[in-house]
Parts: sequence; C-alpha cells; structure tokens
Amino acid sequence: MQAEDKTCSKVLPALTNLGFRSKQAKQAIARVRNEGVDLDVEPLLRAALAVLA
Repeated sequence: MQAEDKTCSKVLPALTNLGFRSKQAKQAIARVRNEGVDLDVEPLLRAALAVLA
C-alpha cells in the first residue's frame, strides 16, 4: 500500500499542474487503480490522462 500511496502522491500533483482539478484527478486515479493499471508513475499518469481526456 505504501508504494501505491507514493505513486499517487506523484501523479496527483502532475495532473493538477496540467490544469485538472484535484477532485477530477483523484477520481481518475481511483478509476485506473481499480482497473488494475500498473502502479508505476508513468503508466498510472498515462491512464489517468486517458480517463480525463
């Protein structure tokens, strides 16, 4: 669970820096985590961006 939290703590600010609202970003991250996306930063970020786009 700790690795998961570290990854999310990197992906969430990246998404908000790109202009997405924190609530939207958190929802996208939760959705892709539930879909079983790899917990590395890059795949999680890419998948969350796909959800938000």
